[in-house]
Amino acid sequence: MSSILVRTMKSQGYSVCTAANGAEALRLLAKPYPVDLIVSDVSMPAMDGRELRAELAKLYPEILVLFITGHAVQGGDVTLPGPVLFKPFSPSALTARVRDLLSRRASGNGDAAS
Repeated sequence: MSSILVRTMKSQGYSVCTAANGAEALRLLAKPYPVDLIVSDVSMPAMDGRELRAELAKLYPEILVLFITGHAVQGGDVTLPGPVLFKPFSPSALTARVRDLLSRRASGNGDAAS
C-alpha cells in the first residue's frame, strides 16, 4: 500500500498494516492481529488481488476486501469478487468507501461486498 494510502487511513484513525503482495498479506494474517478490511491492488507480484481474495475466502471469510485498480473495465463488466475503487481516487473517496463498507457490515444492512 502506498505511503499516501497509509497516511490517509491513519489520519482517519484506522490501524494500518502493510504488505508488498498477497503472499505477504497472508503471512501477516497468520499472526494474531485483528483485521476487518483489506485494501488490495488487483495487480501485484507473487499473488495478485484475485488470488489473495480466493485464499482469504477459504481462510478468513469474515475479512472484507476492497480492490483498487487503475485498469479500465470494458463495458462496465467488473469481474472482481468484491467492491472496487478505481484509480485515480481522492483520499476522501478512499475513506468514504472504507467507512461505508465497514458500517454496512457492522449494521448488517445490505451486502458489504457490493
